[in-house]
Amino acid sequence: MRRAVLAALVGLMLATGGGAQERALSPGQLRAEAALALQLGRPQVALSYAQALVARDGEDFDAQLLRARSARDLSVFDEARAGAAAARRLAEGDEQRFAAALVSAQVAASQGHHMIGQLRLRQAIEAAPSPALRKVAERDFYYVRARNPWGVNLSFSVAPVSNINNGSKKTTGTYELPFFGVVEAELQGSAVALSGTEVKGGLNLRYRLKETDMRHQTDLLLTLSQADYTLSEDAKDKAPGAEGSDFAFGLAQLGLAHRGLSGAPQRPYQVMLAAGRTWYGGDPYTSYVDGTAVQGFALGQGRMVQLSAGLRQQEAESTATADATSWRAGAGWRQTLGAGHDLTLDLTRLASQSDAASLDYAGWSAAAGLRLAEPVLGLGIEFGLTAGRKDFSSGPVAGEQRTDHSFGAEITAEIRQLDYYGFLPTVTVSGQRVESDFGQYDADELGLRLGLRSAF
Repeated sequence: MRRAVLAALVGLMLATGGGAQERALSPGQLRAEAALALQLGRPQVALSYAQALVARDGEDFDAQLLRARSARDLSVFDEARAGAAAARRLAEGDEQRFAAALVSAQVAASQGHHMIGQLRLRQAIEAAPSPALRKVAERDFYYVRARNPWGVNLSFSVAPVSNINNGSKKTTGTYELPFFGVVEAELQGSAVALSGTEVKGGLNLRYRLKETDMRHQTDLLLTLSQADYTLSEDAKDKAPGAEGSDFAFGLAQLGLAHRGLSGAPQRPYQVMLAAGRTWYGGDPYTSYVDGTAVQGFALGQGRMVQLSAGLRQQEAESTATADATSWRAGAGWRQTLGAGHDLTLDLTRLASQSDAASLDYAGWSAAAGLRLAEPVLGLGIEFGLTAGRKDFSSGPVAGEQRTDHSFGAEITAEIRQLDYYGFLPTVTVSGQRVESDFGQYDADELGLRLGLRSAF
């Protein structure tokens, strides 16, 4: 970051005129001398020149920029902050706004205010007058973020959804009733798929507790998410007694994660222990403890194999579910293809045992993802496919098992033309189908989701 700021400073000094033709110690010459002193590692001299220029004219943008930069090098942070704030106030045009934001980021990061530094670097990215300078600001953003013990990731999306309640797409279901035996009954109300609008928000907060030589890192993690729904008019007709809030889902989770390298840079690993709670329809639904371990093996040329295992103990807080113990084990493949596309493949074996036999199952899931390296028509494109199977111990008819097959696909487009401070709007089109032995569990879901994500 230091070299980039110096280059920006010198460029601005030369642009404002500090040539040899000027009289010695004229304002233009003094600016050039101050910039040169910074390059030569003499910040005290540069600061004295900058202060003289500011005393002469407090509206001198270049002088305030030099004041901030040289005071930062001397750790005179009150002076550095004042100069940076003045430079931001006085900046006109992208070049000046870029330089002011870059210097402000350096001042903040030098004081350990990494979050403010990241904000200023986003401002620099937005104002960057050229792709090359944008790359400089992005590189500095990664540098500051890597040293920030705090990490914040916010997500937000709005989507029309065809099945907010995971209801059946069929009009009848198979049941076994006392005195009547096995019957086909009509599905009504919230037993059938209800359409509506989903508004979803999430917060992922990370605090780095310990880091050792960039090889081992221990983090405290907080995850909060909430999905709220509004029923469509069609859904209100199908289920007059239902409200969108009946299907709201919330989650709060606190976790501890450790990641590092097991003996060699080619073998990264991560272990995580988390405790959480969920709410459904505004009421407590489950609480749980979850443990996960992942071991990677880098094979070179952008290829990696991952092995994972996990165990979850769930306690029911609603009569709609049951206490359960579930486990999962998986294998994954990560590869950067020749053109720079990122390919992911995952296969997972999973099983669950609970106090309710109808909820016990064993199964598997598979997923594939592809992120294109280059934009298509200015859009960043990602593809995803999923498939799975669950074999339940019992179904709604005594003596008959239940098997569900699921399939899903989605495509996400980042609208890079609307990049704003390093944030990109996204559009995701998704579809999912569940086919079961019993009609009441057959389900289709289609969604068009509008979201926002960070570009880096």
